[in-house]
Amino acid sequence: MLIFLGIPAILILAHLAYKSGIQNRFGVLEKSSKIDKQLDLYGGLWAKIYFSYRLWTDFLNSEGYNFPDEYSAFKDAVNSSPQSVISKRYRSIVRDLWKPSQYEILDILENNFALFGAEEFMSTPLLEYIAYITSYKLIIYRWEADDFSYHFPDQKFPSSLLDFLEEKIM
Repeated sequence: MLIFLGIPAILILAHLAYKSGIQNRFGVLEKSSKIDKQLDLYGGLWAKIYFSYRLWTDFLNSEGYNFPDEYSAFKDAVNSSPQSVISKRYRSIVRDLWKPSQYEILDILENNFALFGAEEFMSTPLLEYIAYITSYKLIIYRWEADDFSYHFPDQKFPSSLLDFLEEKIM
């Protein structure tokens, strides 16, 4: 568990770096215009999603799997025995650390939909990310009913998401 202590620090630093970038770009942190609000929104999403990405990579590395090269081997190990130690650790990480941050991201996206513009939103990796999180939600509901027949969604993490968000804030 010690490997995860650095993740909150990474998240805080990413958020502070983003805020200082806004200060340098606009002089002050005024959020009155739509563009300023979009920048704040995209920067916050980037920080939260980067935290999630680092959570996965650090967890997999701590279990002896190199991400992304050995991800399929990790999935095989988890799926082969739902009651194994690695399967239980995986479910614990998903439920206790990953789920709260992902549900918060969903809330942010839902509550700020108007800032995106429907056409832009529908053609971005953000929509794919919503499908990805929603797929995990269904799996977590099964786990809550002691059904461990599924561990991973069919929907893939949109690999272009962090790059998309970085483009929006740069």
